[in-house]
Amino acid sequence: MNFCLKSSKETPFFLKIKGFFGMISEREIQVENYFSSLKTTRDEMPFKIDISITSEEFSGEERLIMNIRSEPAVLFKMRQLSSKPPLDEFKCNDVIDNNKQFVNEIMIGLGGVIIEKPKAIAEYIKTPIIEKLEGNKFNKVANLLKNGRSKIERGGDDIPDGLTDLRSALEIFIKNLVERIGKEPRAQNKLRENLKILEEEGYVDKKIGELISNILNTWLWRYLSDKPVHKREKINLTEARFLFSIVEESINFLLNKVLYGF
Repeated sequence: MNFCLKSSKETPFFLKIKGFFGMISEREIQVENYFSSLKTTRDEMPFKIDISITSEEFSGEERLIMNIRSEPAVLFKMRQLSSKPPLDEFKCNDVIDNNKQFVNEIMIGLGGVIIEKPKAIAEYIKTPIIEKLEGNKFNKVANLLKNGRSKIERGGDDIPDGLTDLRSALEIFIKNLVERIGKEPRAQNKLRENLKILEEEGYVDKKIGELISNILNTWLWRYLSDKPVHKREKINLTEARFLFSIVEESINFLLNKVLYGF
């Protein structure tokens, strides 16, 4: 379920006149009202709320688990109005705190038990694998993964850009691994050829290398290919998160095999 903040303002008179004479459709009036409302909404205000409810076992009992996602108005201003509001540290903290408080109040109002305190995306994007990459000086790869995850979590039209970052992260990582073992890598987009070098040097079993390559080429690459975004297959947030996990685990596996030998 998702809910969007609705303006209580009356439709402007000039739009009513246009609608009366058939110069503008009811749908166009709604869109005009939406953008007018968005422009005047405070940046930190929760603007869109997504709620998902699942039945899961918790503390030995079957419970309804509710996940709530709150997106502030400033995010939609940046996406839909191409607005670039000044976001210093104080402003960012204000936006985050307001939306955390709002999510808490929803749960308290429903009489629910808060299992996990609300977090901003930035608070859980940094995974152990990203930290391991940073620790081994694969900083560009780590940054691409963080940026990709952040875009994916924003959802909507940002997901394809997030997938592009994932594709680049994987290509650059495997190319960098070849360089780390002292070999001359192929071009960044020659992922299979760079994997082949790791196989030939004994770092990756041939069957495992083929498996990784097949997963990427026969399924994953449908989404991460370098085709223009509008030609890519459509993908939702759940699928995008799954792809992120596949890319991250592939990177972690290769990192362990090449640098740590296990």
